[in-house]
Amino acid sequence: MWRSIAYRTTMLLGLLLALLPMPAAGQSAQPPVLAQIVLAGPVDRLDLPVYACLQDAAGQDYVLVIAPRNQLDRAGWPYRVLDADARSGDYVIALRRGAAARAGVLPAGLVVLHDDGRRIIARAAPAPAETLAELGYDLQRLPAEPLVWPAAPALPSAPAAITPDPQVAAMIGQVQQSIVYTYTGQISGAWPATIGGSPYTIATRYTPSGTPITKATQYVYEHLQALGLGVSYQNWSDAYSGYSGRNVIAGQAGLTRPAEIVLITAHLDDTSSWLYRMTNAPGADDNASGSVGVLVAADILSRYRFERTVRYVFFTGEEQGLYGSEAYADALSAAGENVVAVYNMDMIAWDATGGPTLRLHTRTTSNPGYGADLAIAQLFGDVLTAYGLASSLTPIITASGDPYSDHASFWAKGYPAILAIEDDYDDFNDYYHTTSDTLDRLNMTYYTNYVRASVGTAAHLAGPLPPPALRIGKSAAANPVTVGAGLTYTLRVTNTGGIATGVTISDTLPAYTQFAWADGGGSLAGGSVTWSGLTLAAGASITRTLGVTVACAPDGAAIVNGAYRVSASGWPTVTLGAAVTVTAGFPLALAIQKTGGGAMLTWRHPCSGLTRYEVYRAAAPYLTPGAPGSVKLADVTPPAVGAAAAFTDTHAFDSPPTHYFYRVAAVGAGGQQWARSTEVGVFSFAW
Repeated sequence: MWRSIAYRTTMLLGLLLALLPMPAAGQSAQPPVLAQIVLAGPVDRLDLPVYACLQDAAGQDYVLVIAPRNQLDRAGWPYRVLDADARSGDYVIALRRGAAARAGVLPAGLVVLHDDGRRIIARAAPAPAETLAELGYDLQRLPAEPLVWPAAPALPSAPAAITPDPQVAAMIGQVQQSIVYTYTGQISGAWPATIGGSPYTIATRYTPSGTPITKATQYVYEHLQALGLGVSYQNWSDAYSGYSGRNVIAGQAGLTRPAEIVLITAHLDDTSSWLYRMTNAPGADDNASGSVGVLVAADILSRYRFERTVRYVFFTGEEQGLYGSEAYADALSAAGENVVAVYNMDMIAWDATGGPTLRLHTRTTSNPGYGADLAIAQLFGDVLTAYGLASSLTPIITASGDPYSDHASFWAKGYPAILAIEDDYDDFNDYYHTTSDTLDRLNMTYYTNYVRASVGTAAHLAGPLPPPALRIGKSAAANPVTVGAGLTYTLRVTNTGGIATGVTISDTLPAYTQFAWADGGGSLAGGSVTWSGLTLAAGASITRTLGVTVACAPDGAAIVNGAYRVSASGWPTVTLGAAVTVTAGFPLALAIQKTGGGAMLTWRHPCSGLTRYEVYRAAAPYLTPGAPGSVKLADVTPPAVGAAAAFTDTHAFDSPPTHYFYRVAAVGAGGQQWARSTEVGVFSFAW
């Protein structure tokens, strides 16, 4: 970010002088200078603080260094001083883009220190620096801290070719030109967008515009939130320049390598001429197009599962000098986050020549981060070949080190990153940074194909995982089972696909059963036992057991359990298991004994859910309760489960002596006899 002169002086001298011998008495410390060093080898061999690694119009790599002259002399590399006192101002690197910039028009108050044929290095306060942007220059502020060199490539070397993945093919196939067109129209103000539940036309996305840029960031926030992603704002501010804004960040956790992070990024803000930028800056190509690329990627990728964590990030403050992305990259670096790839889209919708060429910018070949950038860029080309897009887009990998978009903030921290852009060398947008950068001037076929390739590249960077393929089965521990007894069910889930997360197993209790227990954290709610939040690796199985008590049921009734299922995140199918049936037995053993009051019948009450018992007597054996010849003596209310029920026939021994036979019927819902006891008899004269 922009720093005050005093801040930069304190920081640089504090760092540099700590490395130098103390000056002799009477000598003063040398001020740091801004110097250019033409590279003759890998840049990380320089034992100097490097602030930019660039390539001039002739293809020569060079670096910008801030250090005292004596430190430069000791390093032994030839150098040229661009500014004799680096404490005197802030520096910008400005690339000529628009017509005025290519004509060499410069604002007042700008001190040009170097011109390499493609860009200028200048000393400029924030106001003249922003005027450069209005004149059609792309800007990067020289960072406040030296560049970080990566220790090793974050991604493995790209393979010679990738194997087409049916899932990625499906993702690419979901990119529709009509959606790309609609989103671009909403972001660029061609028609209203729904923001906060109401229509709003985003007429400008200029970072200092107030309400318009706030609405624009709210628009993408709400869009990402509606996808079910975790979304947050990151507020940033710079006291020296006075700029402030907020980034929008959404995250999608990886499943097998979640600590490895892939960033899909674009800047949301825009600008136009100083007369109109507060009220009219459509920025359809720069950079509604890149922002739409991120939105569409989030739309599609959020429905799938990946090895790595994916973050969808929208920056503001880019047009003023990468403020938003610098704040985010600083935060990532401070937190020690492992960013393995940054795919940054900036201006992906202009093609006036029908090339259809595009550029993928990496660091220079002398930069140790080049290999990691190249792996990302080569992957883009492999995606074109693997998914039939090679005839629609022609990528040119350009090792320019051009730092004029948000990817440069991640380069500064040593992270792998590329800039995906239209052919910004040979077919640059004529309406760049003007009020005429509108939707109707975009090449929608080229643009849509670029988004398709970007979705495929993002998917392969994240590492697509195959969906889970879950199967569930069930077994019962006993069959038949006696009412009142316990019954254990075992559920087994097998995953024959990719890793399954968010696995939920649900089992609805069948009729004639009551919940007793469940292992593994299963809980009962609404008549179903559920296990949730489970993870099942590819090829793995998991078992869960459930205990029920068999309630009263008709003797011989079928207890059918077919309402059990399994589901998982990213698994659109709920898998049902085959029904498991056990037979209920309702034995009812009747005992009889003589008492002073008559013949007492007793039996055990085995289960819940019974309405009553009916006691029958007949004078002949083999009685059927309720049939002709049987007499119903009484209804008996069931006692507590497990207790003895009893009834005494006080007339069993009346005269004349009679031989009586007894049976008890268990009556359930609807008055149906569910079970009948064994038959007992008594001869009154035999007692």
